[in-house]
Amino acid sequence: MKNSQRRLTNRFGGNAENINIEYADKNIAEGIANHMTIIVKNNHSTNALPFAIIPANFDTLRAKVTSSESSVAVDLEENNCAEMQKAGFNISGVAHDGSYSDSAKGINYAVESADPARTIKNFLRYIKLNPSKLKSMEIVAANANAFDTNMQLTYVNPFFKNAMQNIDLSTFYSLYQEATDRVRIDFANNNVELNDLSLLTAVIPANTTMKFILRFA
Repeated sequence: MKNSQRRLTNRFGGNAENINIEYADKNIAEGIANHMTIIVKNNHSTNALPFAIIPANFDTLRAKVTSSESSVAVDLEENNCAEMQKAGFNISGVAHDGSYSDSAKGINYAVESADPARTIKNFLRYIKLNPSKLKSMEIVAANANAFDTNMQLTYVNPFFKNAMQNIDLSTFYSLYQEATDRVRIDFANNNVELNDLSLLTAVIPANTTMKFILRFA
């Protein structure tokens, strides 16, 4: 069979039986790519929330004990930031399925996956076991103050602390862009990898919801 080209709009792209298949619409290729959307809502009225989207290999388990006259129940929640704090990171919240509040510390937030079939727990477990290259990241927020903050990425190991890489969200925001509620970051050559050493953090302003859409190569 001679080499030929076909342009498809809603099927896979690649090379099959010497036929080079390309997407006629790049948006379709983007739409079916591997992605995860994490929604974080900071419910506190005054305090910003330093938040770990990807918590590296830190232990985030917390035992929640509830008791009554007849029984004691112990539930494990994955919202414990103590190990990250001991390592020197200013983190008060971490991605997990559910909510957490501590009135004494001024913490009140909720986290969820945009797709209930893809839990945050399973996503983080997958990232730890299968290092994945980031293609792009989109951050959506109605509060424009969210784009005046920095995200940070560092690779953590028990022997030394790597330098934090700052991602200044304001760099990606333009006063002339049509959609004023979001910024998009494209990673050249897919050279940013998320794995069990990756600590990816953001700051969620008070009374603000931020949506993080992670797309993988």
